[in-house]
Amino acid sequence: MRYVEHLPAPPLRSIVRYYGFLDQPDTFDEAITHVTPPSLSKGLMFHFYRESELLTDNGVFKGNLPLGFIMTQAVKPNSWTFDKGWSILAVIFQPGMFRKIFPFSTVGLSDYFILFDDLKNKCYVDLLEQISLASDNNARIELLDNFFLSELTEVDTNDDYVDIFIKSLFKSPSNPIHELTKDIPMTDRNFRRYFLREIGLSPKKYQRLVKFSKAFHLLQTGRFNKLSDLAYSCGYYDQSTFIREFKQFLDTTPSEFLRQINPFAESIHWKDKTDEYSYGME
Repeated sequence: MRYVEHLPAPPLRSIVRYYGFLDQPDTFDEAITHVTPPSLSKGLMFHFYRESELLTDNGVFKGNLPLGFIMTQAVKPNSWTFDKGWSILAVIFQPGMFRKIFPFSTVGLSDYFILFDDLKNKCYVDLLEQISLASDNNARIELLDNFFLSELTEVDTNDDYVDIFIKSLFKSPSNPIHELTKDIPMTDRNFRRYFLREIGLSPKKYQRLVKFSKAFHLLQTGRFNKLSDLAYSCGYYDQSTFIREFKQFLDTTPSEFLRQINPFAESIHWKDKTDEYSYGME
């Protein structure tokens, strides 16, 4: 299994975080299943090559992975079952940008796959066909850059209250919500409604996902000495709170996860690095 990330063209980097290519070329005697965790990432998925079915189940969608779809917020683990080769391409947007590209509410749509065929704008269906027919990944990157440079020129990249909150949250994930919103001229109740409408999750649920994602990355890359140190560094009150939250998100404990063989995580290292998100040109 091979995973590679590519940055988009410089003018797109305030909107598109990266393009991720995941190729699984092997054939197995029996179907195997692996699990991926919840994720902060929102974006587009292009399943441009497969030798047989790639079955997925996240508790909301169950079946053969669609060829092209919008990835909404993933708050549940997702299982992947396959026995032959496949390739997928993910376009991951910068935090908070999804709602500016697709200005519709995702309240109640967590873990849903919104098919390109169901969108009014059929340009994404055409893009999927072009990506599937492209000669190699360099050609696919060029297609994506050209497409987004023409389609996303009108996207407003200026910070609004949601962006201000998300930036504050990434810097201080353990702070209470009322501290993270102290510079936002809205009542707590109005901001919570506003954030839910814009992101699809409440500020508290989003904060839980940010803390989990940071902890998962540190766990996967081994950047900790003790589990309690990891828990404190990610804003959890104590180790038992971290273990309970981890199990709620991934249906397993941190120790059990570390004992599992997971080529998805080994290949990708799940780049939900909350301390490395970039905004604008850097």
